[in-house]
Amino acid sequence: MGNDPSKDNSRLGVCAMAFTTTNIEFAEFSLIAAKLKALTDPNVCDRGEFDDAVKSVEKFEESDIELFSRLFVMFDNTGEGTIPVKDYLAGVGGCLCSGTVQEKLTVAMKLYNLENTGTLDRADIKKVLNSINLVTSYFGDPVVSPADIDKCVYDTFQKNEEPSAPMKIEDAVPHVSNHEITEAFIAGRGAVKFGR
Repeated sequence: MGNDPSKDNSRLGVCAMAFTTTNIEFAEFSLIAAKLKALTDPNVCDRGEFDDAVKSVEKFEESDIELFSRLFVMFDNTGEGTIPVKDYLAGVGGCLCSGTVQEKLTVAMKLYNLENTGTLDRADIKKVLNSINLVTSYFGDPVVSPADIDKCVYDTFQKNEEPSAPMKIEDAVPHVSNHEITEAFIAGRGAVKFGR
């Protein structure tokens, strides 16, 4: 998200990154995800495990590895050299892989769904969108507020057959991508701006 080539958003920093990191696509993220999923605790990884997984992708150039490394630091909330694997994969994959908004959301949600159930609950989709928001803010782009993300998730699940049940990824993606908050985010009209 944040860089749909079909929309006029070339001013967004995350858009520029997606066009310059052509080696980083879903297939490469899937390789990293498989390595991290095989860990004793696939929900959290330390710096060494992460570096090993990223460096196992032969296609990556030094600049790709450096970008992954910098984003690792951003997701290391505790400063203990560990990251939440699913949040990292969803946020970075959803921003750096090329594609339409729906393709990027599908990538992010599939990367988050390491268990391969094909469904995500409200908390999962909220984490995916918050992670994408976080990565986008890293590039200095305007983002949406946590309350906006809550509204998008709430509205999405109201369209689910059972609003409190997990939702199939393929059902959630169109609702999220066509939501007014997502459209504002894609257009760079988020009301929140952080940056590094």
